[in-house]
Amino acid sequence: MGAEQTPTTLAELVTRLRLNLGLSMYELAKRTGINRSTLMRIEDGVTTGPDTGTLNALARGLDVEPELFYDAVWQDASQPLPSPALYFRSKYRLTDEQIAELEASVKRVTEQQDNPISTPQQSNPKGGHHDTKKN
Repeated sequence: MGAEQTPTTLAELVTRLRLNLGLSMYELAKRTGINRSTLMRIEDGVTTGPDTGTLNALARGLDVEPELFYDAVWQDASQPLPSPALYFRSKYRLTDEQIAELEASVKRVTEQQDNPISTPQQSNPKGGHHDTKKN
């Protein structure tokens, strides 16, 4: 006999949400378009890292935000979170141009965090700037 599978956070979450809505496995399969055997493997803890399409379908079928499932899958996993591009494309259906703009903004913010900007120079009453360097 093999070792028993310990249910993952995802397994417990999907099971709890489905039961709270009073849905059978069959009804959840109809709502999500996910095969019942796949749903059973998720709830049994056998499938611990379904793809983002499956997580998004589960979220729609269970009336929750997909992030709830992303957190459950990746909080303790050795896998990294999905890329920001994948997340923004699936969550907000953004175009490549919009995603590039968001990624550039995130890059600017993280660079500012790594290299704090010095305080702005004080204005000189005569219209110039004070030189903070001493000669």
